[in-house]
Amino acid sequence: MKHLINFAFISTTVLASSVAQANPPVIDYQWAMSPDACLIRAADAMKAVSFKRSGATDSETEVVGFKGEYKGVIACLGEGSEIAVFIVAGPNYEQAETLALKMKNNFLK
Repeated sequence: MKHLINFAFISTTVLASSVAQANPPVIDYQWAMSPDACLIRAADAMKAVSFKRSGATDSETEVVGFKGEYKGVIACLGEGSEIAVFIVAGPNYEQAETLALKMKNNFLK
């Protein structure tokens, strides 16, 4: 019985350790401008960082794109879309952070 309990414990530990760990997304923001200008700049920023645009949940407030295993979102929030939020999620947090910063820098150009 002791061997069965040890086997169950070891099996559970091995299975739990092999489950992929999800990295948190990188989230940053920037004061923006009018809704139309924000969305235009968001689309340009995505393109500049080589994200391929995809359908957005709400195309009136956000631009969504993919670059390999990374998903990027630039959302224009607030009554007058005065805040642009940059979100990138993917397998490597440091790479996601780099991509989010590049999106933000291109948005500000």
